[in-house]
Amino acid sequence: MRLLKRGLLFAVLATSSPLAALADNMEDGAKLYAAKDYVKAKSALEKAIAEKQNSWKAHLYLGHTLLTLGNFTHAKYQYQLCQRLTTNAAVLSQCTEGISRAEKYLEKRNNGSSSGSSSASSSSKSDASAAAGDSEKEPELSPKEKRKKALMDEAREKMDKIRADAKKQIEDEKNGSNEVFKYEDGSRGTDISDEREKEIMKEAEEKCKKIKDDAELRSR
Repeated sequence: MRLLKRGLLFAVLATSSPLAALADNMEDGAKLYAAKDYVKAKSALEKAIAEKQNSWKAHLYLGHTLLTLGNFTHAKYQYQLCQRLTTNAAVLSQCTEGISRAEKYLEKRNNGSSSGSSSASSSSKSDASAAAGDSEKEPELSPKEKRKKALMDEAREKMDKIRADAKKQIEDEKNGSNEVFKYEDGSRGTDISDEREKEIMKEAEEKCKKIKDDAELRSR
């Protein structure tokens, strides 16, 4: 049965090294964040996400970390990704608050004068500390590092859209499916096969890999 197969597959994957790496990186990121070592926490959490893009917890912690570092645009993006990956009310509330704060800081930064921007920066740091711990200034990047970051941020946005489109395609195909499946609890319903879902996600991941590889090549 489909749910049983998925349960067995999850049990096998849970013992594999990629998920073990994800758990290690996630745990390290959370510990570094708690220790207020935000730069190292950012690196560990990005590795956790690279291993498993649909880890809402990694996206949430990375959102908090980036908010604290003052990278408000990317922090907002991470909170939005987290929202798409969980239905937990408490987590969604944290994401909503984080997005609101990020948008407020960005608005102040974009609309303020030089003196106003300085004041907004000070206010942002104070508010971010309340939301995600004491603030720490993000290290100044070289022109080359800034270009690489911009390229990789752009690539991440494109990859996220591809994955979102793939999930929507799966839902659309499920809604329009005439195939009837019997589930583990004995109920029946129209659905699509596991193989078709994997096919759609595989195509999406192949496109994402190409975008990521291209961005990395351009950033060299």
